[in-house]
Amino acid sequence: MEKVSIIIPVHNTENYLRKCVDSVLSQTLEDIEVILVENGSDDGSLELCRKLAGEDARVKYISLDKGDQSNARNAGVKIASSEYVGFVDSDDLIAPDMYERMYDAAVRNGADVVNCNYVKIYDSGRRPKYQYCEDGTEKVLTPKEMIALNMEEKISQSQCTMLVRKSIVEKTGFTCGVKYEDRRGTFLFYTKAGRCVQINRSLYYYHQYRGGIVRKGLRKFRTNYDYAAADCIRLDFIRNSGMFSPSEQVTLASRSADSFLRKLNRMRREASCKEEKEKLYAIMRNIALIPEGCPLSLKARIIRWAVRKVLAVSR
Repeated sequence: MEKVSIIIPVHNTENYLRKCVDSVLSQTLEDIEVILVENGSDDGSLELCRKLAGEDARVKYISLDKGDQSNARNAGVKIASSEYVGFVDSDDLIAPDMYERMYDAAVRNGADVVNCNYVKIYDSGRRPKYQYCEDGTEKVLTPKEMIALNMEEKISQSQCTMLVRKSIVEKTGFTCGVKYEDRRGTFLFYTKAGRCVQINRSLYYYHQYRGGIVRKGLRKFRTNYDYAAADCIRLDFIRNSGMFSPSEQVTLASRSADSFLRKLNRMRREASCKEEKEKLYAIMRNIALIPEGCPLSLKARIIRWAVRKVLAVSR
């Protein structure tokens, strides 16, 4: 049995897929399987998946009719044969020692989840942008400590920077039909874990280019709604999981609350039909999830005041 199964959803990324797969197959950890999940592409991605699978016995592929990244991840997990699974987006790259380092940390520490950092790389030649602490340290943490770091956005919230025991992913799964599924669900993996490891080094290279799945249409109502909905899930967990004290809730809610309020403001400007305006009003009510005393930026405080006023008038 392979040590790690690496699942790569593929959707209209023919121009990037070979480089992505090459970076995975070039891992210093050779005992891996690579699962390409082509989903609803209308370019040459499916044919390239077939070709790549024919070139290396470690690569297999399946094809789905519907283009949905979460659905593709779920399908890949079902056929994965390894104890641990990882996820790579088909237009990104990874460091040569990413999975060897993460797998070694998991085995050595008896960890269920290992997380690393990512660095943004650009087609334009712009300098790479590092997001988090890069001191190279490896820390063994409790699920609560990892969730707190995730909520404070001091570590990556991407599922692509994680190595997770397959049994945990099977229990949690990925929410289909929404964007920002990582923001709404990554922290849930930690709730099923016994021990976690954080590696403060960017081993994942997040490719920034025009036309990316998340970047495309970033200011559209639906995209901002999905992001705001993810923030609501995070705020609800902080408040109702029973994991955090009232004082901890105030601190941990800050980033999600600020983000939620800013997305509400964008949605207010973008709502252009009755259905969108109704959805905006409905999600506004989640402002009650923000604890009193939660640190907010000046702009977010102004938006909260305006939202409260709208809700008070409509009662």
